[in-house]
Amino acid sequence: MLRVTITCLCLGGLLAVSGTQGQDKKPAPARPDVSLDVTAKLLATLNEANAPAEIRPGESPLAEIIQVLNKRHALTIVIREDLFRAEGLDSIWDHKATIAVMGVERMNLRRFLMLILKDVDGTYLVRDGQIEIVPRHYAERETGISEAIEEAEYSGDSMAVPRAVFRTTLPLVSLVVKDRPLDEVIIELARNYDLNVVISPQTRAMMKQVKVEERLLNVPADTMLELLAAQAGQTVTRKGNTFRIGFEVGF
Repeated sequence: MLRVTITCLCLGGLLAVSGTQGQDKKPAPARPDVSLDVTAKLLATLNEANAPAEIRPGESPLAEIIQVLNKRHALTIVIREDLFRAEGLDSIWDHKATIAVMGVERMNLRRFLMLILKDVDGTYLVRDGQIEIVPRHYAERETGISEAIEEAEYSGDSMAVPRAVFRTTLPLVSLVVKDRPLDEVIIELARNYDLNVVISPQTRAMMKQVKVEERLLNVPADTMLELLAAQAGQTVTRKGNTFRIGFEVGF
């Protein structure tokens, strides 16, 4: 499951890694340092940096907004114009968000991007160190959500389709973390992506002893929680819009 990409960057120049001379045995590959991972830095920027105050979503075209974000936060944002054109939107670059946003300087970049892309039925995917803006339906196909809905339709279970469709309302979440307690990772994930997650006290105490090293991009939120909880032998149940970890089913 763990996909590792090592990107060695240093403000002062190149980062070199050398083995011990005179030994026949090859040194073990260096483990990735999250602080040097460009995707980890990108996620931190999305969750911690605020949108520039000079941006006016209802007035500025998307192309201008992207240019400001790229320059201000040293981002690489790519708009898949071909995918939007295939869905009938020929002028994605000239699009102006119809929703008015006040006080954008108090909104983090993740929420800001989701808001201005909502009325073009768009979203974004995190790639290796860059952001790719795509139609929502394309993202659902790539992440397996569309497939899950199709399977639910043929399952014969009357509740399977509503459960599968509910997943389209959840964010796609990304995580790059190394050697951190599992409970902290889940709590931070819930905060960054506006998820309601409740962990039982006993389970949280157990999770503190479990250290996590993962690099997962564009994963449906419920799947991400299930993958993380499984590392402590726990399952996830959902009640409405709240996910519960470590509680009895009847809780």
